[in-house]
Amino acid sequence: MAPWPLFAAYLFIGTVILISVLPHISVLMVASSKRWFLSVLPESFTFEFFRRAVGSEMTQTALFNSFALSLCASVIDLLAGFAIAWLCVRKRIAGSGLLDTLSMLPLAVPGIIIAFGYLGCFSGLFNDTFTFLNPRINPMALLAVSYAIRRLPYMVRAAHSGLEQTS
Repeated sequence: MAPWPLFAAYLFIGTVILISVLPHISVLMVASSKRWFLSVLPESFTFEFFRRAVGSEMTQTALFNSFALSLCASVIDLLAGFAIAWLCVRKRIAGSGLLDTLSMLPLAVPGIIIAFGYLGCFSGLFNDTFTFLNPRINPMALLAVSYAIRRLPYMVRAAHSGLEQTS
């Protein structure tokens, strides 16, 4: 592009990015302001609110749980997603199209429907059998599995395309 149209394109894209990031900037400014009343900018800034939020035991537990659940879900997705993609691309087994379609199903079903389905299946409401996925005893295993199932289509697609591109 010529210099002026290139400058106009960068100016347009920069303006769009600034407008889209503006709510995030305002939230950070409100969170870090000590006092902000009837003025365009805060009177003073502080990181006290961030220190209290991160220093809280409840916040640290929540951060640890989020990290542990995302790590477990990622490992499950890596193993299951690569296995499904490998079976569909390399082995060409009978029913590989059905397997690929079933792995994409979490994209078509809303998350709240999947959550109620898991809750009904594994909570022991409808049967008296014990499973390690019972959310009344410990919801962490079911949460890790449900996070993995919700993100499985993305892993399958990534592994599928990678396997198709390599010999």
